[in-house]
Amino acid sequence: MRLLGSALSNLHREGPLAWIWVTRDQMEHAGAKEEDCEGLVNYALSIQDVEVAAFFRELPNGSFRVSLRSKGQLNVAAIAEKFGGGGHECASGCSLEGPLSIAVGRLVAQLRNDSCVQ
Repeated sequence: MRLLGSALSNLHREGPLAWIWVTRDQMEHAGAKEEDCEGLVNYALSIQDVEVAAFFRELPNGSFRVSLRSKGQLNVAAIAEKFGGGGHECASGCSLEGPLSIAVGRLVAQLRNDSCVQ
């Protein structure tokens, strides 16, 4: 529950786009393991009128694992592929170098470029 609280305290929304993250410090403070992050992206996606959600999890090396989810209007696999990742149209992922502000900025800028999230 602490990890979920930390993630939700970092929630940002911009129209149909929402993103959340957890840092290594937040994971350690919550006593969380990597598998405890599974499904956190779905909390952002469950917000009314949000079409695309991203979850950033900081890795030990300072990079970020990103989980992307879509309700179907945007092919998030195509977005993930632009960053060397992949997956399915409605569920995919990729990794981005940190720091967090740079990783979020790069991904959100790419999502903004898509007509679905303008």
